[in-house]
Amino acid sequence: MPVLRNAVQKRREHVISVLMNTGVFKQEEVQTLTLTELEVEYKKLANTKKGVIKNGQ
Repeated sequence: MPVLRNAVQKRREHVISVLMNTGVFKQEEVQTLTLTELEVEYKKLANTKKGVIKNGQ
């Protein structure tokens, strides 16, 4: 079980890091979110970047 817990924690830390680097979120905001909520925000960010690339901006 610790292996799964560690994997979830590493993924959570990675997603938090990416979201923090965008400058949109504050540390306090992302720390209270679940991994599922973080993933939703992460996917929104990824879709936004894809749209920017597709539109040539």
